[in-house]
Amino acid sequence: MLLNTLDDRTLDRLEKWLEPVPLTSATLSAAFALLKEHLQTKLNTTVKYVEFTSRHQQLGESAATFMEELSRTVPYIGIEDKEVRELLCLHQFVAGLADKALQDKFFEATDLLMDLALDMAV
Repeated sequence: MLLNTLDDRTLDRLEKWLEPVPLTSATLSAAFALLKEHLQTKLNTTVKYVEFTSRHQQLGESAATFMEELSRTVPYIGIEDKEVRELLCLHQFVAGLADKALQDKFFEATDLLMDLALDMAV
């Protein structure tokens, strides 16, 4: 099934990478490893942005874990400026909090910083 999903150009490349093993004799794990090593998929930054901005704190998820997940995913949304990404991360953290009373406290703050928000949430 894998071979049927690849275009001719990728199949030709895979055959060369597998040499001297014939493509039809290669293991699936060997083919996957070579494809992963040589091909890089391009992320759709619009999809990643929508995933990021729709992220909310999950039931049982700590504030620290929620912030960690946002911080881990924000680099993939297509914004290069680190300060802008940090600000977006802070805003999504506040917007996605499960604790609405704490969220209201954050709304009252005029100069909220990520470290302070996380400390208050924890």
